[in-house]
Amino acid sequence: MKELFDLTGKTALVTGGTHGIGLAIGIVLAKAGAKVCVNDIQDEKIEACKEAYAKENLEVYTLKFNVTREDEV
Repeated sequence: MKELFDLTGKTALVTGGTHGIGLAIGIVLAKAGAKVCVNDIQDEKIEACKEAYAKENLEVYTLKFNVTREDEV
């Protein structure tokens, strides 16, 4: 992936990144070298996300908050 684009030293926040397209986007960004942080409001989805990254030998930072609530962001 780094042959196509190198994101080493960059940080990406992928909201809704614990499943579906968001999960796939985050994994691609991590493979390109970015530090990836994803958020969700459900603990189960956060844990499943961590497992998906671990299977790819990638690191992910996770946060539990609701992006629609200003007091949580």
